[in-house]
Amino acid sequence: YLTMDPSRPAVDSTVLMYMIYDKTQGCWSEPKKVDTDATMDWTASLYSNGETVRLVYVQQDKLLSEGIGINDLTTGMKITSAIFDFEKMEFIDFQDVAKSNNEVYVSRPAITEKENVPIIYWVQGPTDDYFGTNSENSIYYSSLGDTGWSEAELLVKGRNCITELAAGYIGLDAGVAFVTDSDNNLDTDDDRIITIVSGEKELEVATGEVCNILFGVLPGQMNPSLLWFSDGNIAVLSATENETQYLFLENEEGVLSNSVESDFRIVGNKILFSKTDVSGNVGVYSISYENETYGNSISIVSATGSISSFAATDNMAVWVDTETTMQEGLIEDYSAIGYCLYNEQYDLQALYADYTWEKLEPGKEISVTIGVQNNTDTEITTLYVTVLNTNEEVVFDTFTDCNIASGASDEIEVVITAPLD
Repeated sequence: YLTMDPSRPAVDSTVLMYMIYDKTQGCWSEPKKVDTDATMDWTASLYSNGETVRLVYVQQDKLLSEGIGINDLTTGMKITSAIFDFEKMEFIDFQDVAKSNNEVYVSRPAITEKENVPIIYWVQGPTDDYFGTNSENSIYYSSLGDTGWSEAELLVKGRNCITELAAGYIGLDAGVAFVTDSDNNLDTDDDRIITIVSGEKELEVATGEVCNILFGVLPGQMNPSLLWFSDGNIAVLSATENETQYLFLENEEGVLSNSVESDFRIVGNKILFSKTDVSGNVGVYSISYENETYGNSISIVSATGSISSFAATDNMAVWVDTETTMQEGLIEDYSAIGYCLYNEQYDLQALYADYTWEKLEPGKEISVTIGVQNNTDTEITTLYVTVLNTNEEVVFDTFTDCNIASGASDEIEVVITAPLD
């Protein structure tokens, strides 16, 4: 993650850090800088094949002085790779992959493997246009050999502003996908174009308000697909010769059976994403795939502010939680890293219990209506209900049948025998 190092000059203060989660202790290590130089770090991407963890990131090639111009910033950018050493628990083997110069600058690196060979792709554009809002942007790539990273090779050129770049596999074929802005105006987001390059093929696969391209294996599938966000739905392209499919279906009124927000992630049999509900509350949600069907979305954990940089892996979701406050006319942001172990968040919630007070007598039966929220990822057909006294001792318990879908709520009727005292 990126943060600011207050001991550095402001223009050099952005630094790439990492922490390691210890499953046995249930805690994070102390934050540590990725590298030991004092130059500015920028965007980063991690990749793992299950054995090796590789990092690729953008950093400055030199220390910057105060009062720099935009050209000074872009001409010094370079792309660097590193490997994580699990014995030393730190990144090692830093190698420069590509460097900017007075004419072009490099950005947005993405890393994958093709036939067990690591490949890094990146965007390259004119140094005098930091945001890339021109038609001279290109994508280059380099592969890792015995003597290091190869000379840069051109993949595509002459493109409008490239807002996203992703690399991975679609079906059995390696692919690179990118999003371009058709009018080079970043204030509008309904004119984006998704293009995929796989082998000798280049295809435009989507246009409009589309974003968050990623390669991933959907639940119930064997091979990876190209996925992206499209109007609350997840678009799926399983092979370059196939048509785009959508994960969630519409009913007769045109309402989706489910919906996500743009920062979704696929992990195992789950789709995880952040969401703002109708009351303005922000949280992390999950949709599970069971019996060839996607269930309802369920709330996993709430955030204190807005969520960005959302990511997820097996049993863990991580995000940046930003609270915005205003004091004396000044807007201040405070950001922290939030996380949850989402397989340990599932729960049933008793919403309320209604009964007639006048009928409550010691030793007598009374009917109680209980509202139940199913926050698990499975349908609940049996509930175990307990009644505690003020000493938290069980004074009554019973099992009752029900039928509450994942993410849904319902009422159950329970006949309880009131305690004698």
